[in-house]
Amino acid sequence: MVVLSACDTGLGEVKAGEGVYGLRRAFSQTGTRSLVMSMWSVPDEETKELMVKFYKNIQSGKMNRC
Repeated sequence: MVVLSACDTGLGEVKAGEGVYGLRRAFSQTGTRSLVMSMWSVPDEETKELMVKFYKNIQSGKMNRC
């Protein structure tokens, strides 16, 4: 699983081999089964809270990462 938790990591100009598709495809080709990235700007504190809960849910087995 790869998590890109910086704001707007899911944005980009869509051109052949570039942008979101290119980034997603690059991770997929290296064997990444799960990719999490944001499509908009979000405040730091709320992002921290979300990511802490996200990882806790994965660790507890309540959430499947695939």
